[in-house]
Amino acid sequence: MSKSSKHLSLNDRISILQFVTENKSMRKIGRTLGYSASTISRELSHHRYLSEAKSFNRKRDSNSCHSSRLASAPWVCHGCNRYGHCQKDKYLYTPKFADQDYRSTLIVSRHKVGCGSDAFDYLNDLLLPLIKDKGQSFNHVFASISNQLGISKSTLYRYIDKGYLNDIKNIDLPRRVRYKPHRSSKSTVTKDTTIRIHRTYLDFLTFIKNNKCKYICEIDSVIGSKGEDEKVLLTLLFRNSNFMLAFLRNHNDAQSVVDIFDRLESLLGFAKFASLFHVVLGDNGSEFAYVDALEANHRKLQRCNFFYCDARASQQKGKLEKNHEFIRYYLPQGTSFNHLSQCDVDIMMNHINSTKRSSLNDKSPFECLTKSQITAIKKLGYTEIAPQQVISNPSLFRK
Repeated sequence: MSKSSKHLSLNDRISILQFVTENKSMRKIGRTLGYSASTISRELSHHRYLSEAKSFNRKRDSNSCHSSRLASAPWVCHGCNRYGHCQKDKYLYTPKFADQDYRSTLIVSRHKVGCGSDAFDYLNDLLLPLIKDKGQSFNHVFASISNQLGISKSTLYRYIDKGYLNDIKNIDLPRRVRYKPHRSSKSTVTKDTTIRIHRTYLDFLTFIKNNKCKYICEIDSVIGSKGEDEKVLLTLLFRNSNFMLAFLRNHNDAQSVVDIFDRLESLLGFAKFASLFHVVLGDNGSEFAYVDALEANHRKLQRCNFFYCDARASQQKGKLEKNHEFIRYYLPQGTSFNHLSQCDVDIMMNHINSTKRSSLNDKSPFECLTKSQITAIKKLGYTEIAPQQVISNPSLFRK
């Protein structure tokens, strides 16, 4: 049984030297001691040392032996049939020295940081404008400039956590410092429960199982300040790419949602709209009460299939709920949307959809769109932002 996950002991090293002197193979030594053959080979290769020959009576060849046993396993001169009278420099292995060297390496590697002060200054200067000034998320930054960092994501997290970077702390990483969980407000449910007939979440699961649903869209509202005259956002998210659309509405009413669907159909065309929004999943908010008008246009042609989540089950459209946190980077909870225009919202969504995410294998939603979706997105006026230009804080609206 292999013990490759364990450290070699001093007794193991003494046995290795004995077996090598007896000219046993790496495989046989490993099998006897319970380690892999490669472990034994690496031990000898890494801890051998050159011992100069001492000959005073005759001229010595100063070069070391270049026999096959030194170019590959067993790597050392122990066991060579010319060992006793060879006048060349020898490669030797001493268990005590090898064990001391290995233990010293363990202590150093676990105690010291693999960077100097100049390297920390380099990392600090590289990350400061992206994380602090532009508010870019950690995942976006790492995916964008990983080739300039030279360290892993977890190592960079650890350096920041231990305070090795002068100007960047955990507080500067949006996802590192968690907000207190906010109290959920009582949701407004649709009063006319008959509209849910054949449109429940179970119906949704059955529908996508029995039909070839290329695209599934989740829909919801984002509320700013509470009040009758406060603007709200309507958000739609494509599940396959996490690409999110957002539209500003003057009131959180059902007719405003129908108007947005009509406008999208007008911009995209009926066929493209029916393809992209073939299946739409929303919650029980009163703004989705006009479901017949959402599913069919003014010509009575069905353009989508609308379904409702179960009551108090927002996780059923969890991707959209999760993506709303990106909006809160720019518009924190309780912020009024009245100062915004649709142009402002479009710019914000361009930056959000250009943010690289670990959940997308360090890609942005823009990079995950299909060719068909890219064509449609261009018609809606969305454009991708270069990674270095992405801004993820309210300063976006002050430019």
